[in-house]
Amino acid sequence: MRTEKQIGPRFWPGFLKTLPPLRNVTYVVFFTAGMISALWAGLIPSLKSALNVDEGVLGTMLLGLGIGSLVMMPVTGRLVARWGCRAVMRASLPFMAAAITALAFTTNVWLAAALVILFGGALGVTDVSMNVQSVVAEKREKRAILSGFHAAYSFGGMSGGFFFAALVGIGLPVWAAVLTGAVLMVAVATAWSPWSLGPGETEEDGAKTEEKHEKSSKKPLILYITAFFCFAFFLTEGSLLDWSALYLRDLKNADTAAAALGYSVFSAAMTIGRTFGDRIIARFGRRRVFLTGTLCAILGYAVLLAIPGLWSAYVALFVMGIGCSNLVPIAFWLAGNCPGVSVSKGLAFVVSTGYAGILAGPAAIGFIARHTGLDTAFLMVAAMTTVVLVMSLKVFPKD
Repeated sequence: MRTEKQIGPRFWPGFLKTLPPLRNVTYVVFFTAGMISALWAGLIPSLKSALNVDEGVLGTMLLGLGIGSLVMMPVTGRLVARWGCRAVMRASLPFMAAAITALAFTTNVWLAAALVILFGGALGVTDVSMNVQSVVAEKREKRAILSGFHAAYSFGGMSGGFFFAALVGIGLPVWAAVLTGAVLMVAVATAWSPWSLGPGETEEDGAKTEEKHEKSSKKPLILYITAFFCFAFFLTEGSLLDWSALYLRDLKNADTAAAALGYSVFSAAMTIGRTFGDRIIARFGRRRVFLTGTLCAILGYAVLLAIPGLWSAYVALFVMGIGCSNLVPIAFWLAGNCPGVSVSKGLAFVVSTGYAGILAGPAAIGFIARHTGLDTAFLMVAAMTTVVLVMSLKVFPKD
């Protein structure tokens, strides 16, 4: 087991060496995952061209990303409990990098589809593992730090996008940009990996309470409720990612550039909210931040749907981003502190359910919009968020 006296690799900036090593390495993993995801987003257009497929085939193939994640996420809880976050992420992060690099070279549709599934599986394993580690890190420090980890993921995504654009902009081929970014991130994460949680360390805070319930396979009701919360929040993010631009174009009369800016406004607000989220939670408490954030999301939907004009839509998306920014980190905290369930099993269940929201949400929005209109579809998402607010008033523990 690593001690708090170990401060990480020598190349790490001096001002960060004052932070606990477990927090530092978790920042690194979240940033790395965000950056690799951004490289993947940048690769998609060139992948479409290399495979010479239309949008329908590409969309079907990209569904494999979610399938791979959903298959591996429930399994990851057991892997982490048995081997620890350190060993699991030492395997999953290089696997992500290898899969995305291979995708940058492939021109065969079936091989690309298989690689997408493998990439999604590695992404799912990494997602669960790093969130388990983040919850344990917060437990050890006895203070709110989860939002900061999710902010690191957002910064990793932004950095990866800029990094990819810069390398391609100076003339490097896409495969070289992907390879450079992937190798760099895995090298940094590997250098920090000795400070991740080893076998047994993830279960310190949950194993004793789980032993009392080991004869029953039933999960506590609060865990199912928390999973529903995550499903709703991830569904909101996925719906805005896929449909906000179309909504702004068709219902707010925005041009293509202005419509695309909508999700950027939402993402920027999410990043800002998560950057300062830990301080806000420490000041006001998780329950109050959760309830206020959910209310902001509902208010944002109300403004988006009821008030005409593009600028009001931008304001609504910003308010929604601020409101949603700390909801998932707090929900993960709930899952990681659920009585009778170990951290790894609780997080694996909740993250898997939340990820199903990302997959199901956009498709459900499209189905509803086709029959009743996109505004009605967004209204139904707002209604689901209202249900979350009502339920959280009843079940969310007091600080």
